[in-house]
Amino acid sequence: MGVAEPILEYEREQLGDDIYLPDCLSEIIKDAAEIAQGVDRELYIPDFSVCHAPEPAGVYGVRVNMTGMVMRGRFGTSPNGERFPGDFARNAGRLMAIESACAGKIAEAVALCDFDFEPSDEDVRARVNELVDGWSMRQMAFVMKWRADPPAPAEYASWPEFDLFCESMRALAADAAAVGF
Repeated sequence: MGVAEPILEYEREQLGDDIYLPDCLSEIIKDAAEIAQGVDRELYIPDFSVCHAPEPAGVYGVRVNMTGMVMRGRFGTSPNGERFPGDFARNAGRLMAIESACAGKIAEAVALCDFDFEPSDEDVRARVNELVDGWSMRQMAFVMKWRADPPAPAEYASWPEFDLFCESMRALAADAAAVGF
């Protein structure tokens, strides 16, 4: 991981009380898929393996995954400097939920929706354990389905692949809404 540049003043303002990601998984994913489609396709390059990282000096573009696209589209993140969910204070848990859902880690994604700030791994595990005990059979089946068959193509590296990935994420969001997530 590279060293993140300091957050610019206008970015700090965007992280204030007026912007807050939804708190349920289905809405977060639905919102993320919509926002991602609106980023500048000339500047941003879909890359499942990178959250938000500008190309090296002299190369044009910023490599981003779906979470990075939300950072840009919802918070107006500058294309300069690497960014991570933890940079977004009270939205960090929900940004992390996007990354987990994209990887098919649905139980973790549902748990992360309950955190504002970036939680520790053990806090997430504890929350997953608490939640699982109260889930219905339909909710468990949803989690198992998407864990066994995560959104595809999971390893997108182009806009056409990312557009297909967004369709899969919209299906995940619809399934999540149907079971109350």
